[in-house]
Amino acid sequence: MLKEVAIFILIQNGQVDSSYTYPKSSVFVGDSDLGIGRVFKFGGHGFYQTGPNSYKHYRWKLLKFFIKPINLEG
Repeated sequence: MLKEVAIFILIQNGQVDSSYTYPKSSVFVGDSDLGIGRVFKFGGHGFYQTGPNSYKHYRWKLLKFFIKPINLEG
């Protein structure tokens, strides 16, 4: 039986800021306490479309949602 659904969303927090530099080329998307997730590498996910280092000038935020489904009967 499904007990919980975990949803992780990586978002840009604000607009581009040329005076800010994001310190890493990847970020862990998930919950290390629960042992779920993976490393998201910015260079391999379409960020080169706007320049190879465009991700560096954004602040990134990870949203976590944990949903406990109810009334799901087959």
